[in-house]
Amino acid sequence: MLKNYAIYELQPGMKLGKDVFNNDGIIGVEAGAEVTNSMIDGFDLWGVFSVIIDEPEAEKREVIVKANPATEHVSNPDFVLNYRINLTELHIIYDKILTDGKIDREAILKLVSDPRFWALCHDRNSII
Repeated sequence: MLKNYAIYELQPGMKLGKDVFNNDGIIGVEAGAEVTNSMIDGFDLWGVFSVIIDEPEAEKREVIVKANPATEHVSNPDFVLNYRINLTELHIIYDKILTDGKIDREAILKLVSDPRFWALCHDRNSII
């Protein structure tokens, strides 16, 4: 079964269900490849916010949402997690604007009313 995963939800060992393209539109990683930590970091650099994972029907994985602060060079792991979650939500809103030509006010209001969004603004790691 193919399922869409945000980059921050990926875990090493998952199998890609579809090819992942880099910024130049070239296949960076082919479908069927096993996800690694360095691959996840590469997706971040390419601006990839989500990928399709091939999940076996019988196997159910518990997805743990976590960031790796050691590779982020940020002292607050909660900040990294909030940043990735909010960036993914913003990307989804932006994609919807591009595809539908309409602004989803409800999604924007939901995002800015989320305490995690405002936590980014008040964290010492934020750039305001």
